[in-house]
Amino acid sequence: MASTLKHHVSRRLLELFVQGRPSTSDVVKLASKVNLRKSADFKIGLSVPTDSLSACSNNFNLENVQNSLKADNIVNSVSVIKHQGKTDIFFHLHHENFVREILENNAAKKPLPSRGKRVIVEFSSPNIAKPIHMGHLRSTIIGNFIANLHEWFGYEVLRFNYLGDWGTQFGLVKVGMKILNPSQEELSQKPLSTLYQAYITANAAAEKDPALLDDARKIFMNLECGKQDDISDWKLYKEYTIAELMKTYSRLGIVFDKYSWESDYKADSIVHILKLLDSSGLMATDKEGRSIVNVAGKEVPVLKSDGSTLYLTRDIAAAIDRQEKYRFDMMYYLADTSQHRHFINLFHILKDLNLPWSENLKHIRFGRVRGMSTRQGQVVFLNDILNEAHQLMIKQQKESPNTKVDLLEDLTTADILGVSAIVAADLIHKRQKDYTFNWESARSITGNTGVRLQYTHCRLKSLHENSPLASAHICEPLLLSETAAVNLVFEISRFEEVLERSFDELEASKLSEYLFTLCDAINKAMIALHVSNAGKVGEQRLRLFEEARIVLHRGMTLLGLSPLNRM
Repeated sequence: MASTLKHHVSRRLLELFVQGRPSTSDVVKLASKVNLRKSADFKIGLSVPTDSLSACSNNFNLENVQNSLKADNIVNSVSVIKHQGKTDIFFHLHHENFVREILENNAAKKPLPSRGKRVIVEFSSPNIAKPIHMGHLRSTIIGNFIANLHEWFGYEVLRFNYLGDWGTQFGLVKVGMKILNPSQEELSQKPLSTLYQAYITANAAAEKDPALLDDARKIFMNLECGKQDDISDWKLYKEYTIAELMKTYSRLGIVFDKYSWESDYKADSIVHILKLLDSSGLMATDKEGRSIVNVAGKEVPVLKSDGSTLYLTRDIAAAIDRQEKYRFDMMYYLADTSQHRHFINLFHILKDLNLPWSENLKHIRFGRVRGMSTRQGQVVFLNDILNEAHQLMIKQQKESPNTKVDLLEDLTTADILGVSAIVAADLIHKRQKDYTFNWESARSITGNTGVRLQYTHCRLKSLHENSPLASAHICEPLLLSETAAVNLVFEISRFEEVLERSFDELEASKLSEYLFTLCDAINKAMIALHVSNAGKVGEQRLRLFEEARIVLHRGMTLLGLSPLNRM
Protein backbone atom coordinates (compact mmCIF):
# COMPACT_ATOMS: atom_id res chain seq x y z
CA MET A 1 0.00 0.00 0.00
CA ALA A 2 1.14 3.55 -0.66
CA SER A 3 0.59 4.39 3.02
CA THR A 4 3.37 1.94 3.96
CA LEU A 5 5.79 3.81 1.71
CA LYS A 6 4.65 7.20 3.04
CA HIS A 7 5.17 6.08 6.61
CA HIS A 8 8.64 4.83 5.73
CA VAL A 9 9.88 8.16 4.34
CA SER A 10 8.10 10.14 7.08
CA ARG A 11 9.84 8.12 9.77
CA ARG A 12 13.21 8.60 8.09
CA LEU A 13 12.68 12.36 7.92
CA LEU A 14 11.56 12.66 11.53
CA GLU A 15 14.57 10.64 12.72
CA LEU A 16 16.74 13.56 11.56
CA PHE A 17 15.01 15.97 13.94
CA VAL A 18 13.68 13.94 16.85
CA GLN A 19 15.68 12.56 19.76
CA GLY A 20 15.02 8.83 19.88
CA ARG A 21 12.37 7.01 17.90
CA PRO A 22 9.59 9.22 16.40
CA SER A 23 6.13 8.55 17.77
CA THR A 24 3.62 6.73 15.60
CA SER A 25 1.24 9.70 15.78
CA ASP A 26 3.95 12.07 14.48
CA VAL A 27 4.75 9.67 11.64
CA VAL A 28 1.06 9.37 10.68
CA LYS A 29 0.64 13.15 10.84
CA LEU A 30 3.58 13.83 8.53
CA ALA A 31 2.61 10.94 6.20
CA SER A 32 -0.77 12.62 5.65
CA LYS A 33 1.11 15.52 3.99
CA VAL A 34 3.14 13.27 1.68
CA ASN A 35 1.96 12.99 -1.94
CA LEU A 36 2.53 10.41 -4.65
CA ARG A 37 3.97 12.09 -7.70
CA LYS A 38 5.62 11.48 -11.06
CA SER A 39 8.61 13.74 -11.67
CA ALA A 40 9.30 15.56 -14.92
CA ASP A 41 11.52 12.66 -16.05
CA PHE A 42 8.74 10.13 -15.26
CA LYS A 43 10.27 8.86 -12.03
CA ILE A 44 7.71 7.75 -9.45
CA GLY A 45 8.21 8.93 -5.92
CA LEU A 46 6.90 10.62 -2.80
CA SER A 47 6.89 14.38 -2.49
CA VAL A 48 7.13 15.98 0.95
CA PRO A 49 6.36 19.73 1.23
CA THR A 50 9.16 21.47 3.10
CA ASP A 51 6.71 23.69 4.96
CA SER A 52 5.29 20.58 6.65
CA LEU A 53 8.82 19.72 7.81
CA SER A 54 9.39 23.25 9.10
CA ALA A 55 6.30 22.79 11.27
CA CYS A 56 7.79 19.57 12.68
CA SER A 57 11.09 21.02 13.87
CA ASN A 58 12.87 24.31 14.50
CA ASN A 59 16.07 22.60 13.39
CA PHE A 60 14.89 22.02 9.84
CA ASN A 61 17.60 22.66 7.24
CA LEU A 62 16.94 21.68 3.62
CA GLU A 63 20.59 21.14 2.70
CA ASN A 64 21.16 19.01 5.78
CA VAL A 65 18.13 16.89 4.96
CA GLN A 66 19.25 16.29 1.39
CA ASN A 67 22.80 15.38 2.45
CA SER A 68 21.78 13.18 5.36
CA LEU A 69 19.19 11.00 3.66
CA LYS A 70 20.77 8.06 1.90
CA ALA A 71 19.29 5.47 -0.41
CA ASP A 72 17.82 2.27 1.05
CA ASN A 73 15.81 -0.69 -0.23
CA ILE A 74 12.75 1.55 -0.78
CA VAL A 75 14.24 4.95 -1.66
CA ASN A 76 16.55 5.13 -4.66
CA SER A 77 17.56 8.79 -4.33
CA VAL A 78 16.51 12.08 -2.73
CA SER A 79 16.30 15.42 -4.50
CA VAL A 80 14.75 18.86 -4.14
CA ILE A 81 12.02 19.86 -6.61
CA LYS A 82 9.73 22.78 -7.21
CA HIS A 83 5.99 22.05 -7.33
CA GLN A 84 3.40 24.79 -7.89
CA GLY A 85 5.87 27.40 -6.71
CA LYS A 86 6.78 25.55 -3.51
CA THR A 87 9.82 23.51 -2.55
CA ASP A 88 9.36 19.78 -1.97
CA ILE A 89 11.71 16.96 -1.05
CA PHE A 90 11.27 14.21 -3.63
CA PHE A 91 11.99 10.59 -2.69
CA HIS A 92 12.53 8.63 -5.91
CA LEU A 93 11.30 5.09 -5.17
CA HIS A 94 12.92 1.84 -6.30
CA HIS A 95 10.83 0.50 -9.18
CA GLU A 96 10.93 -3.12 -8.01
CA ASN A 97 9.86 -2.51 -4.40
CA PHE A 98 7.28 0.09 -5.39
CA VAL A 99 5.51 -2.20 -7.87
CA ARG A 100 5.63 -5.19 -5.51
CA GLU A 101 4.26 -3.19 -2.55
CA ILE A 102 1.35 -1.76 -4.54
CA LEU A 103 0.28 -4.94 -6.31
CA GLU A 104 0.80 -7.38 -3.43
CA ASN A 105 -0.88 -5.12 -0.86
CA ASN A 106 -3.72 -3.63 -2.88
CA ALA A 107 -5.34 -0.97 -0.68
CA ALA A 108 -8.75 -1.54 -2.29
CA LYS A 109 -9.13 -5.09 -1.01
CA LYS A 110 -10.35 -4.39 2.51
CA PRO A 111 -11.66 -1.41 4.52
CA LEU A 112 -9.82 0.16 7.43
CA PRO A 113 -10.18 -1.24 10.98
CA SER A 114 -13.07 -0.09 13.18
CA ARG A 115 -12.64 3.28 14.85
CA GLY A 116 -15.31 2.53 17.44
CA LYS A 117 -17.27 5.63 16.39
CA ARG A 118 -20.86 5.93 15.20
CA VAL A 119 -22.08 8.27 12.47
CA ILE A 120 -25.66 9.04 11.44
CA VAL A 121 -26.19 10.19 7.86
CA GLU A 122 -29.66 11.62 7.19
CA PHE A 123 -30.37 11.80 3.48
CA SER A 124 -33.03 11.66 0.77
CA SER A 125 -35.93 12.65 3.11
CA PRO A 126 -38.85 13.10 0.67
CA ASN A 127 -42.39 14.06 1.67
CA ILE A 128 -45.50 11.98 2.15
CA ALA A 129 -47.92 11.67 -0.79
CA LYS A 130 -45.39 13.01 -3.31
CA PRO A 131 -43.27 11.03 -5.77
CA ILE A 132 -39.57 11.40 -5.03
CA HIS A 133 -38.34 14.17 -7.33
CA MET A 134 -34.98 15.15 -8.77
CA GLY A 135 -34.33 17.53 -5.90
CA HIS A 136 -33.98 14.46 -3.72
CA LEU A 137 -31.64 12.68 -6.15
CA ARG A 138 -28.55 14.62 -5.11
CA SER A 139 -29.34 14.18 -1.41
CA THR A 140 -29.84 10.46 -1.98
CA ILE A 141 -26.71 9.65 -3.98
CA ILE A 142 -24.36 12.08 -2.18
CA GLY A 143 -25.66 10.86 1.19
CA ASN A 144 -25.15 7.26 0.15
CA PHE A 145 -21.58 8.04 -0.94
CA ILE A 146 -20.78 9.75 2.38
CA ALA A 147 -22.21 6.77 4.28
CA ASN A 148 -20.18 4.32 2.15
CA LEU A 149 -17.02 6.37 2.63
CA HIS A 150 -17.39 6.46 6.41
CA GLU A 151 -17.90 2.71 6.51
CA TRP A 152 -14.70 2.26 4.50
CA PHE A 153 -12.82 4.39 7.03
CA GLY A 154 -13.98 2.24 9.92
CA TYR A 155 -17.05 4.06 11.23
CA GLU A 156 -20.30 2.40 12.22
CA VAL A 157 -22.83 4.12 9.96
CA LEU A 158 -26.58 4.45 10.42
CA ARG A 159 -28.42 5.55 7.28
CA PHE A 160 -31.53 7.57 8.20
CA ASN A 161 -34.37 8.55 5.91
CA TYR A 162 -36.42 11.22 7.70
CA LEU A 163 -39.72 11.52 5.85
CA GLY A 164 -41.93 14.60 5.89
CA ASP A 165 -45.37 13.35 6.90
CA TRP A 166 -46.46 16.16 9.19
CA GLY A 167 -47.66 19.70 8.63
CA THR A 168 -50.19 21.62 6.57
CA GLN A 169 -49.15 19.70 3.44
CA PHE A 170 -51.15 16.70 4.71
CA GLY A 171 -54.19 18.94 5.07
CA LEU A 172 -53.75 20.14 1.49
CA VAL A 173 -53.59 16.56 0.19
CA LYS A 174 -56.82 15.71 1.99
CA VAL A 175 -58.54 18.86 0.69
CA GLY A 176 -57.43 17.91 -2.83
CA MET A 177 -58.71 14.35 -2.40
CA LYS A 178 -62.13 15.73 -1.49
CA ILE A 179 -62.11 17.87 -4.64
CA LEU A 180 -60.92 15.08 -6.98
CA ASN A 181 -62.82 12.27 -5.25
CA PRO A 182 -60.83 9.49 -6.98
CA SER A 183 -62.07 5.90 -6.88
CA GLN A 184 -60.42 3.38 -4.57
CA GLU A 185 -59.22 1.48 -7.64
CA GLU A 186 -57.52 4.57 -9.06
CA LEU A 187 -55.88 5.28 -5.70
CA SER A 188 -54.60 1.73 -5.28
CA GLN A 189 -53.25 1.47 -8.87
CA LYS A 190 -51.50 4.86 -9.00
CA PRO A 191 -51.27 5.95 -5.37
CA LEU A 192 -48.52 8.57 -5.45
CA SER A 193 -49.54 10.20 -8.72
CA THR A 194 -53.13 10.41 -7.43
CA LEU A 195 -52.09 11.89 -4.07
CA TYR A 196 -49.70 14.31 -5.74
CA GLN A 197 -52.39 15.45 -8.14
CA ALA A 198 -54.63 16.04 -5.12
CA TYR A 199 -51.92 18.22 -3.57
CA ILE A 200 -51.49 20.22 -6.79
CA THR A 201 -55.27 20.61 -7.15
CA ALA A 202 -55.64 21.86 -3.57
CA ASN A 203 -52.84 24.41 -3.96
CA ALA A 204 -54.37 25.77 -7.15
CA ALA A 205 -57.84 25.93 -5.60
CA ALA A 206 -56.51 27.64 -2.44
CA GLU A 207 -55.08 30.46 -4.56
CA LYS A 208 -58.62 31.27 -5.67
CA ASP A 209 -60.27 30.43 -2.35
CA PRO A 210 -58.04 31.13 0.70
CA ALA A 211 -60.63 29.44 2.93
CA LEU A 212 -59.36 26.10 1.60
CA LEU A 213 -55.94 26.82 3.11
CA ASP A 214 -57.67 27.40 6.45
CA ASP A 215 -59.39 24.03 5.98
CA ALA A 216 -55.98 22.42 5.41
CA ARG A 217 -54.62 23.98 8.61
CA LYS A 218 -57.66 22.72 10.54
CA ILE A 219 -57.13 19.20 9.20
CA PHE A 220 -53.52 19.32 10.38
CA MET A 221 -54.63 20.55 13.80
CA ASN A 222 -57.13 17.66 13.95
CA LEU A 223 -54.21 15.36 13.22
CA GLU A 224 -52.14 16.92 16.01
CA CYS A 225 -55.12 16.47 18.35
CA GLY A 226 -55.62 12.82 17.36
CA LYS A 227 -58.89 12.93 15.38
CA GLN A 228 -59.42 9.37 14.19
CA ASP A 229 -60.68 10.01 10.62
CA ASP A 230 -57.70 12.16 9.77
CA ILE A 231 -55.29 9.70 11.40
CA SER A 232 -56.69 6.81 9.32
CA ASP A 233 -56.22 8.73 6.05
CA TRP A 234 -52.76 9.87 7.11
CA LYS A 235 -51.70 6.28 7.86
CA LEU A 236 -52.99 5.12 4.49
CA TYR A 237 -51.08 7.85 2.64
CA LYS A 238 -47.92 6.86 4.54
CA GLU A 239 -48.30 3.21 3.53
CA TYR A 240 -48.68 4.12 -0.13
CA THR A 241 -45.69 6.47 0.04
CA ILE A 242 -43.25 4.06 1.68
CA ALA A 243 -44.21 1.21 -0.69
CA GLU A 244 -43.41 3.37 -3.73
CA LEU A 245 -40.22 4.75 -2.21
CA MET A 246 -38.89 1.28 -1.47
CA LYS A 247 -39.20 0.41 -5.18
CA THR A 248 -37.22 3.51 -6.19
CA TYR A 249 -34.48 2.95 -3.61
CA SER A 250 -34.19 -0.66 -4.70
CA ARG A 251 -33.48 0.51 -8.25
CA LEU A 252 -30.78 2.82 -6.93
CA GLY A 253 -29.28 0.02 -4.81
CA ILE A 254 -29.77 1.97 -1.58
CA VAL A 255 -30.82 0.46 1.74
CA PHE A 256 -31.66 2.56 4.80
CA ASP A 257 -31.11 1.39 8.36
CA LYS A 258 -33.91 3.52 9.71
CA TYR A 259 -37.02 5.19 8.34
CA SER A 260 -38.20 7.88 10.71
CA TRP A 261 -41.04 10.36 10.41
CA GLU A 262 -41.63 13.96 11.36
CA SER A 263 -44.78 12.70 13.06
CA ASP A 264 -42.58 10.88 15.59
CA TYR A 265 -42.08 14.37 17.02
CA LYS A 266 -45.61 15.79 16.95
CA ALA A 267 -46.72 18.17 19.71
CA ASP A 268 -47.92 15.60 22.26
CA SER A 269 -44.73 13.55 21.79
CA ILE A 270 -42.28 16.37 22.50
CA VAL A 271 -43.81 18.09 25.52
CA HIS A 272 -40.53 17.50 27.40
CA ILE A 273 -38.59 19.27 24.61
CA LEU A 274 -40.93 22.27 24.71
CA LYS A 275 -40.53 22.40 28.49
CA LEU A 276 -36.76 22.29 28.05
CA LEU A 277 -36.86 25.24 25.64
CA ASP A 278 -39.11 27.14 28.04
CA SER A 279 -37.16 26.38 31.23
CA SER A 280 -33.87 27.30 29.56
CA GLY A 281 -35.18 30.82 29.04
CA LEU A 282 -34.78 30.57 25.28
CA MET A 283 -38.46 30.64 24.37
CA ALA A 284 -40.67 33.74 24.32
CA THR A 285 -44.02 34.74 22.78
CA ASP A 286 -44.25 37.30 19.98
CA LYS A 287 -47.13 39.70 19.26
CA GLU A 288 -48.74 37.15 16.94
CA GLY A 289 -48.90 34.60 19.74
CA ARG A 290 -46.18 32.37 18.34
CA SER A 291 -43.47 30.81 20.51
CA ILE A 292 -40.12 32.08 19.28
CA VAL A 293 -36.40 31.68 20.01
CA ASN A 294 -33.80 34.39 19.47
CA VAL A 295 -31.06 33.23 17.10
CA ALA A 296 -28.28 35.76 16.52
CA GLY A 297 -30.69 38.66 17.02
CA LYS A 298 -33.47 37.22 14.87
CA GLU A 299 -36.80 35.88 16.10
CA VAL A 300 -37.24 32.30 14.91
CA PRO A 301 -40.66 30.63 15.44
CA VAL A 302 -40.75 27.16 17.04
CA LEU A 303 -44.53 26.91 17.64
CA LYS A 304 -47.44 28.41 15.72
CA SER A 305 -49.99 30.55 17.56
CA ASP A 306 -52.40 27.59 17.60
CA GLY A 307 -49.78 25.43 19.34
CA SER A 308 -48.95 23.22 16.37
CA THR A 309 -45.30 22.37 15.72
CA LEU A 310 -42.98 23.53 12.96
CA TYR A 311 -40.29 21.72 10.98
CA LEU A 312 -37.61 23.34 13.16
CA THR A 313 -39.32 22.20 16.38
CA ARG A 314 -39.46 18.64 15.16
CA ASP A 315 -35.81 18.73 14.04
CA ILE A 316 -34.76 19.91 17.52
CA ALA A 317 -36.67 17.01 19.07
CA ALA A 318 -35.32 14.52 16.51
CA ALA A 319 -31.68 15.49 17.14
CA ILE A 320 -32.06 15.14 20.92
CA ASP A 321 -33.90 11.83 20.53
CA ARG A 322 -31.22 10.40 18.23
CA GLN A 323 -28.42 11.33 20.59
CA GLU A 324 -30.25 9.70 23.50
CA LYS A 325 -30.98 6.51 21.54
CA TYR A 326 -27.87 6.09 19.39
CA ARG A 327 -25.10 8.10 21.10
CA PHE A 328 -23.69 9.20 17.76
CA ASP A 329 -20.27 10.80 17.41
CA MET A 330 -21.27 12.76 14.30
CA MET A 331 -24.51 13.41 12.43
CA TYR A 332 -24.71 14.71 8.88
CA TYR A 333 -27.77 16.30 7.29
CA LEU A 334 -27.90 16.16 3.48
CA ALA A 335 -29.95 19.06 2.10
CA ASP A 336 -29.46 21.65 -0.64
CA THR A 337 -27.90 25.03 -0.02
CA SER A 338 -31.27 26.78 0.23
CA GLN A 339 -31.84 25.09 3.60
CA HIS A 340 -28.62 26.28 5.19
CA ARG A 341 -30.36 28.95 7.32
CA HIS A 342 -32.64 26.29 8.79
CA PHE A 343 -29.63 24.26 9.95
CA ILE A 344 -27.87 27.34 11.33
CA ASN A 345 -30.97 27.95 13.46
CA LEU A 346 -31.15 24.30 14.51
CA PHE A 347 -27.50 24.03 15.53
CA HIS A 348 -27.60 27.42 17.29
CA ILE A 349 -30.61 26.45 19.42
CA LEU A 350 -29.11 23.08 20.38
CA LYS A 351 -25.87 24.80 21.35
CA ASP A 352 -27.82 27.34 23.47
CA LEU A 353 -29.41 24.39 25.26
CA ASN A 354 -25.85 23.52 26.40
CA LEU A 355 -25.81 20.20 24.58
CA PRO A 356 -22.09 19.50 23.95
CA TRP A 357 -22.76 17.07 21.11
CA SER A 358 -24.33 19.90 19.09
CA GLU A 359 -20.78 20.61 17.87
CA ASN A 360 -20.92 17.25 16.07
CA LEU A 361 -23.75 18.16 13.70
CA LYS A 362 -23.03 19.21 10.15
CA HIS A 363 -25.15 20.33 7.20
CA ILE A 364 -23.74 18.87 3.98
CA ARG A 365 -24.78 21.36 1.32
CA PHE A 366 -25.11 20.71 -2.38
CA GLY A 367 -26.10 22.66 -5.48
CA ARG A 368 -29.04 22.09 -7.77
CA VAL A 369 -29.47 20.25 -11.07
CA ARG A 370 -30.63 22.13 -14.14
CA GLY A 371 -31.95 20.49 -17.30
CA MET A 372 -33.02 17.31 -15.51
CA SER A 373 -36.27 16.67 -17.34
CA THR A 374 -37.65 13.92 -19.51
CA ARG A 375 -37.34 14.49 -23.24
CA GLN A 376 -41.04 15.28 -23.26
CA GLY A 377 -40.29 18.15 -20.87
CA GLN A 378 -42.73 16.93 -18.25
CA VAL A 379 -42.46 17.69 -14.53
CA VAL A 380 -39.48 15.75 -13.24
CA PHE A 381 -39.82 12.81 -10.90
CA LEU A 382 -37.02 10.37 -10.23
CA ASN A 383 -38.85 7.30 -11.52
CA ASP A 384 -39.51 9.12 -14.82
CA ILE A 385 -35.80 9.78 -15.16
CA LEU A 386 -34.84 6.20 -14.22
CA ASN A 387 -37.36 4.80 -16.71
CA GLU A 388 -36.07 7.02 -19.47
CA ALA A 389 -32.46 6.10 -18.67
CA HIS A 390 -33.48 2.43 -18.76
CA GLN A 391 -35.00 2.79 -22.24
CA LEU A 392 -32.04 4.78 -23.55
CA MET A 393 -29.64 2.03 -22.44
CA ILE A 394 -31.69 -0.63 -24.23
CA LYS A 395 -31.73 1.46 -27.42
CA GLN A 396 -27.99 2.20 -27.22
CA GLN A 397 -27.00 -1.42 -26.57
CA LYS A 398 -29.14 -2.64 -29.49
CA GLU A 399 -27.23 -0.27 -31.77
CA SER A 400 -23.79 -1.24 -30.42
CA PRO A 401 -21.78 -3.94 -32.28
CA ASN A 402 -20.03 -4.93 -29.03
CA THR A 403 -23.16 -5.81 -27.00
CA LYS A 404 -22.89 -9.14 -25.17
CA VAL A 405 -26.15 -8.93 -23.18
CA ASP A 406 -29.69 -8.65 -24.58
CA LEU A 407 -31.07 -5.84 -22.43
CA LEU A 408 -34.62 -6.62 -23.52
CA GLU A 409 -34.20 -9.92 -21.67
CA ASP A 410 -31.85 -8.73 -18.94
CA LEU A 411 -33.79 -5.72 -17.62
CA THR A 412 -31.69 -5.56 -14.44
CA THR A 413 -28.56 -4.78 -16.47
CA ALA A 414 -30.42 -2.06 -18.36
CA ASP A 415 -31.50 -0.52 -15.08
CA ILE A 416 -27.98 -0.67 -13.62
CA LEU A 417 -26.57 1.04 -16.71
CA GLY A 418 -29.22 3.73 -16.54
CA VAL A 419 -28.62 4.37 -12.85
CA SER A 420 -24.85 4.40 -13.45
CA ALA A 421 -25.26 7.06 -16.14
CA ILE A 422 -27.30 9.31 -13.84
CA VAL A 423 -25.23 8.82 -10.66
CA ALA A 424 -21.85 9.31 -12.36
CA ALA A 425 -23.13 12.38 -14.24
CA ASP A 426 -23.97 13.91 -10.87
CA LEU A 427 -20.96 12.88 -8.78
CA ILE A 428 -18.37 14.11 -11.29
CA HIS A 429 -19.44 17.65 -10.33
CA LYS A 430 -18.30 19.40 -7.18
CA ARG A 431 -20.93 18.97 -4.49
CA GLN A 432 -21.77 22.63 -3.89
CA LYS A 433 -21.91 23.59 -7.58
CA ASP A 434 -25.10 23.78 -9.63
CA TYR A 435 -24.80 21.91 -12.90
CA THR A 436 -26.75 21.25 -16.07
CA PHE A 437 -27.59 17.63 -16.84
CA ASN A 438 -27.12 16.44 -20.41
CA TRP A 439 -28.66 13.18 -21.60
CA GLU A 440 -26.35 12.69 -24.58
CA SER A 441 -23.12 12.98 -22.61
CA ALA A 442 -24.44 10.95 -19.64
CA ARG A 443 -25.17 7.84 -21.71
CA SER A 444 -21.94 7.95 -23.78
CA ILE A 445 -19.44 5.10 -23.62
CA THR A 446 -16.62 7.64 -24.05
CA GLY A 447 -15.79 10.57 -21.80
CA ASN A 448 -16.36 10.72 -18.08
CA THR A 449 -19.57 8.72 -17.79
CA GLY A 450 -20.97 5.91 -15.68
CA VAL A 451 -21.43 3.78 -18.80
CA ARG A 452 -17.72 4.06 -19.50
CA LEU A 453 -16.88 2.93 -15.96
CA GLN A 454 -19.11 -0.11 -16.44
CA TYR A 455 -17.65 -0.83 -19.88
CA THR A 456 -14.07 -0.70 -18.57
CA HIS A 457 -14.92 -2.99 -15.66
CA CYS A 458 -16.56 -5.49 -18.04
CA ARG A 459 -13.50 -5.46 -20.34
CA LEU A 460 -11.20 -6.26 -17.41
CA LYS A 461 -13.51 -9.00 -16.16
CA SER A 462 -13.72 -10.52 -19.63
CA LEU A 463 -9.93 -10.42 -20.01
CA HIS A 464 -9.47 -12.29 -16.75
CA GLU A 465 -12.15 -14.91 -17.47
CA ASN A 466 -11.24 -15.59 -21.11
CA SER A 467 -7.45 -15.51 -20.97
CA PRO A 468 -5.71 -18.85 -21.56
CA LEU A 469 -3.15 -17.75 -18.98
CA ALA A 470 -3.48 -17.68 -15.20
CA SER A 471 -2.82 -14.52 -13.24
CA ALA A 472 0.64 -14.59 -11.60
CA HIS A 473 0.61 -15.47 -7.89
CA ILE A 474 4.01 -13.93 -7.25
CA CYS A 475 4.67 -10.41 -8.48
CA GLU A 476 7.81 -9.96 -10.61
CA PRO A 477 8.18 -6.18 -11.06
CA LEU A 478 11.00 -6.42 -13.60
CA LEU A 479 8.48 -7.91 -16.04
CA LEU A 480 6.29 -4.80 -15.64
CA SER A 481 8.74 -2.12 -16.71
CA GLU A 482 6.93 -0.67 -19.75
CA THR A 483 5.70 2.92 -19.44
CA ALA A 484 2.05 1.85 -19.71
CA ALA A 485 2.53 -0.73 -16.95
CA VAL A 486 4.32 1.66 -14.60
CA ASN A 487 1.69 4.36 -15.18
CA LEU A 488 -1.09 1.91 -14.33
CA VAL A 489 0.68 0.82 -11.13
CA PHE A 490 1.05 4.49 -10.24
CA GLU A 491 -2.69 5.10 -10.69
CA ILE A 492 -3.49 2.03 -8.58
CA SER A 493 -1.19 3.38 -5.87
CA ARG A 494 -3.15 6.65 -5.69
CA PHE A 495 -6.35 4.97 -4.47
CA GLU A 496 -5.66 5.50 -0.76
CA GLU A 497 -4.61 9.10 -1.23
CA VAL A 498 -7.71 9.95 -3.27
CA LEU A 499 -10.04 8.36 -0.72
CA GLU A 500 -8.41 10.32 2.10
CA ARG A 501 -8.96 13.59 0.24
CA SER A 502 -12.53 12.63 -0.65
CA PHE A 503 -13.14 11.88 3.03
CA ASP A 504 -11.56 15.10 4.27
CA GLU A 505 -13.77 17.19 2.00
CA LEU A 506 -16.76 14.80 1.77
CA GLU A 507 -16.38 15.31 -1.97
CA ALA A 508 -17.35 12.52 -4.38
CA SER A 509 -15.99 14.39 -7.40
CA LYS A 510 -12.41 13.63 -6.30
CA LEU A 511 -13.04 9.89 -6.38
CA SER A 512 -15.01 10.21 -9.64
CA GLU A 513 -12.20 12.10 -11.37
CA TYR A 514 -9.68 9.54 -10.14
CA LEU A 515 -11.68 6.60 -11.49
CA PHE A 516 -11.81 8.19 -14.94
CA THR A 517 -8.05 8.80 -14.83
CA LEU A 518 -7.64 5.16 -13.80
CA CYS A 519 -9.78 4.12 -16.79
CA ASP A 520 -7.51 6.14 -19.08
CA ALA A 521 -4.46 4.30 -17.73
CA ILE A 522 -6.24 0.92 -18.03
CA ASN A 523 -7.23 1.53 -21.65
CA LYS A 524 -3.72 2.64 -22.63
CA ALA A 525 -2.25 -0.40 -20.90
CA MET A 526 -4.69 -2.77 -22.62
CA ILE A 527 -3.56 -1.40 -25.98
CA ALA A 528 0.17 -1.57 -25.18
CA LEU A 529 0.38 -4.69 -23.01
CA HIS A 530 -0.82 -7.85 -24.73
CA VAL A 531 -1.57 -10.87 -22.56
CA SER A 532 -2.13 -13.73 -25.01
CA ASN A 533 0.98 -15.61 -26.16
CA ALA A 534 3.14 -13.57 -23.79
CA GLY A 535 4.12 -16.34 -21.35
CA LYS A 536 5.29 -15.22 -17.91
CA VAL A 537 5.09 -11.58 -18.97
CA GLY A 538 1.44 -12.15 -19.88
CA GLU A 539 0.78 -13.67 -16.44
CA GLN A 540 2.27 -10.60 -14.78
CA ARG A 541 0.20 -8.28 -16.99
CA LEU A 542 -2.94 -10.26 -16.17
CA ARG A 543 -2.16 -9.79 -12.47
CA LEU A 544 -1.72 -6.05 -13.06
CA PHE A 545 -5.07 -5.78 -14.86
CA GLU A 546 -6.83 -7.77 -12.14
CA GLU A 547 -5.44 -5.46 -9.44
CA ALA A 548 -6.66 -2.47 -11.47
CA ARG A 549 -10.11 -4.08 -11.75
CA ILE A 550 -10.26 -4.54 -7.96
CA VAL A 551 -9.56 -0.81 -7.47
CA LEU A 552 -12.11 0.19 -10.11
CA HIS A 553 -14.71 -2.14 -8.58
CA ARG A 554 -14.15 -0.75 -5.09
CA GLY A 555 -14.26 2.85 -6.27
CA MET A 556 -17.50 2.26 -8.17
CA THR A 557 -19.20 0.63 -5.18
CA LEU A 558 -18.14 3.53 -2.94
CA LEU A 559 -19.80 5.91 -5.40
CA GLY A 560 -22.94 3.80 -5.18
CA LEU A 561 -22.67 1.98 -8.53
CA SER A 562 -23.19 -1.76 -9.01
CA PRO A 563 -20.28 -3.00 -11.20
CA LEU A 564 -21.37 -5.24 -14.09
CA ASN A 565 -19.38 -8.21 -15.39
CA ARG A 566 -21.01 -8.23 -18.84
CA MET A 567 -22.84 -5.63 -20.93
